[in-house]
Amino acid sequence: KESYYMTANINSGGKNRVPLYDNLKAIGIVLVILGHVTENNALGGAIYAFHMPLFFFISGMLYKQRDRYAIKLARTVLWPYFVFSILSFAYWSIIEIRMRPVPADTSVLEQFTNIFYPINMGKNAHIMNVVLWFLPALYLCSVTYYYLLRRIGGTKAQLTAAMIIAIILQCFKIQLPLCIPQALGALPFFVLGHMLNGKIRNFENAATKKKYIVYSMTIVIFILLWIYSQGGEMRLMSYPMGYIPYLAIAVCCIMAISMACPGKHIKALSFLGCNSLAIMLTHEPLKRIIIKMYSVVTSIDMDIARESVFHSIVITCIVILVLCPVIIFLRKYCGFLLRV
Repeated sequence: KESYYMTANINSGGKNRVPLYDNLKAIGIVLVILGHVTENNALGGAIYAFHMPLFFFISGMLYKQRDRYAIKLARTVLWPYFVFSILSFAYWSIIEIRMRPVPADTSVLEQFTNIFYPINMGKNAHIMNVVLWFLPALYLCSVTYYYLLRRIGGTKAQLTAAMIIAIILQCFKIQLPLCIPQALGALPFFVLGHMLNGKIRNFENAATKKKYIVYSMTIVIFILLWIYSQGGEMRLMSYPMGYIPYLAIAVCCIMAISMACPGKHIKALSFLGCNSLAIMLTHEPLKRIIIKMYSVVTSIDMDIARESVFHSIVITCIVILVLCPVIIFLRKYCGFLLRV
């Protein structure tokens, strides 16, 4: 299978894989889990400022122009979305709903219809598995870029068009169904990933002095912008100081992570990177169980544990360790669920 999106080629066994991509995806998925575990405002705010833009950026790096692109992408992105949406809904509506009441601003029926026609993209959208919004957004973002390439041409024109569309939608917070605003808000990151792919891969060969200067400048800019704007959240189109500062913060942090990310094969990172889609789709329900068990075993209130940076990191590590055999089982016996 060819790499049509961020998690394609899961079962390639390391052949023709670029370690940098896997390492970046591994860092991204660890941050996703940590961001969902923690309720520490500073830590969570910093992670939410860039962790999903990072995945769209990586997806842009992996983008390849292909015939019948939309159809092929649907098989590898929308298929897992519908499969895991239905499985997550079944688990939530039959088992978990007894322990976690339905919020007042949604309903079981709305959660089900939201799978097929996402209208409500508020805080409680996809409550059974909050990360599900990413896949339809990724699909729309990728297909939009595909048609931009065909219709517009040059990368500067693409980026300009993407920026204008995204800024209008994000600044006015125009709500549209099917994750359209989120997809278009992610488009600049996707375009940048495709544009800068070669430069990021070549950065490792740059002179050490140049590396430190560029990296240090990027970190300083990120910190200053973060202090100024307090980040935001792409899924909710929540940008406290506006979309432009959010875009600048995310780009700075993505650049810093990309430049600092090792370009060599690291077994643990490779495993997490290769299986980032499976981890993304399965960690949320499991995370809730592990947080409850951690609270019982340690006699620490769940809210207190999640507000602690230390306990949040420990819980994240436990979630990842528990997920490893789950992912191996899925790959071996249920690969059809992920189209691998």
